[in-house]
Amino acid sequence: MMNENLKTAVDKLFADYEMNQELQDFKDEVLSDLEASTDLIKEKDSKLSDAQVVKQALSQLGDLKPVIESITVIDEANNSQVPPQDTLTKDFEIAGLLNIDIDTSTPRVLVGMDTNFTTVVSIKESTDSKVHVVYNSKNITETLDVAQTDTDLRLTLPELNWKQRWSPFKKVRMTLEVSIPKKYAGAITLNANHSDIKVSSLDNKKSDLFIHAQGSRLKLNDLTLNSIDLHASGAQVFVTKVDAVDFSSEVNAADVIYRATKAKFNLSSEAGSIKMSEIKGQGIFSNSAGYLNIEFDELLGHVELESEAGENIFKVDPIEKFNFELAAKAGTVDVKRDATFEALATDYARGTTAKNAKNNIKAQIYAGTIELR
Repeated sequence: MMNENLKTAVDKLFADYEMNQELQDFKDEVLSDLEASTDLIKEKDSKLSDAQVVKQALSQLGDLKPVIESITVIDEANNSQVPPQDTLTKDFEIAGLLNIDIDTSTPRVLVGMDTNFTTVVSIKESTDSKVHVVYNSKNITETLDVAQTDTDLRLTLPELNWKQRWSPFKKVRMTLEVSIPKKYAGAITLNANHSDIKVSSLDNKKSDLFIHAQGSRLKLNDLTLNSIDLHASGAQVFVTKVDAVDFSSEVNAADVIYRATKAKFNLSSEAGSIKMSEIKGQGIFSNSAGYLNIEFDELLGHVELESEAGENIFKVDPIEKFNFELAAKAGTVDVKRDATFEALATDYARGTTAKNAKNNIKAQIYAGTIELR
């Protein structure tokens, strides 16, 4: 129902304009941004109705009219000219290949602002034994830079100059699709700056994924990897159906959502929020001045939390058996499940949910709250 309401609202925003391909692309981006915004709004306040969530997401867009009109207006002096376009397709063998490095430094469209460019990168599974690269661009003369050695493949998207970034009449768009075969066992490194990134449908149990994302929107979906190392600042991150031996994450002022993910975690949040559900795992969680909510379906080992300030919630499946020790130096501790306590106070709780429990949950906070459900 919410997605239908969003689509209806977006259709209304664009109803007075004659649709062309560029405007359709922008419309799709607006809808995608709204879908991401509603997810975050709903996660932060689950009491809001769908209508309220949609209304709040729409209010965050700002005035789209100048952006829409800049796309529909064509400079008469350039009306007869075909906008620069580029398509590049390359295939690479994986024999001896140890690193695939993808670098994007050009921001995507920022809805409600006068920027007029977008960068989209997609990484997915190849249907054969080769790495396939497909690059498309519009209204930019520079092309994808490809550098290859015996062990490394580096793909670098062109960086826009200031005229290209702020031109009101020429919308710059770059898309890069990289398909990686299942047999590839090397590293994948992605440096993303204000880009839309999607990594999906990879089953590379021996591969490691390294991501550095700033001001980007990142989606990781349906992945089986050896390890993931994520560094994100001012970003939106969505992680769904991921299975990794190790998952390390360091985020600053970012909103991160994990669903149906299995790993040994080492997560650190400087500010922002981390929401995790349907989690199978163990590990270390560090939270500073943010919001952390973890719902474990299955504990695979010990869990440790250290929090400077903020709200921290642990929810563990009722059938799981574990010991716990929760301490707050200048905050509160609240245990909302059946347990046998060795010690219990407003700022300290130690006990177990069953005799002979093997796994431990240990948490220490300096300010704020910790809740065990």
